[in-house]
Amino acid sequence: MRVSVVEGDFGREMLLRLKQLEKRSKIKLNKSQKVVIAEIGTVEQVLSILLDSPITVKVKKQVIKNGVIEREVLLRKEGSKDELIHAVTEIHTDGLPNDVIADIKSGKLGIGTIISKYGLETFRRIVEVGYDPRKRTVYRIYEILYRGEPKFRIREEFHIRKFK
Repeated sequence: MRVSVVEGDFGREMLLRLKQLEKRSKIKLNKSQKVVIAEIGTVEQVLSILLDSPITVKVKKQVIKNGVIEREVLLRKEGSKDELIHAVTEIHTDGLPNDVIADIKSGKLGIGTIISKYGLETFRRIVEVGYDPRKRTVYRIYEILYRGEPKFRIREEFHIRKFK
């Protein structure tokens, strides 16, 4: 079950989409889960505040071909092996600063941390939110625009029991 996000009054629209998602999927999201789905800032920062703990990013897989980096990461609470968020990212490197590309390739930092580290002026646009009943995961797909161009497309998913 998925719900596309339309443009307009972002807060009102996102609240409506989350309510539709809950109704259609027969799930109930708590406020922390809604915050994580709707946030358009740095995921690692929001999670560390919600969970009162630093968040670590573990790169599981990273492939580079034809100017595109495909990367799969796990976000975890520091000192825990529990997966909070599983994310798959497609990064179009053309037009990104070389230092940013080098940090992404190193696989040591999350995308949000790298963007913040270099002070990139970006905009995040949520494209879709949904629920996968087979995996019992809530997901969102969003893009990060740099200089008006979508350079990052990210799908993040987490199990409904997380963030309680």
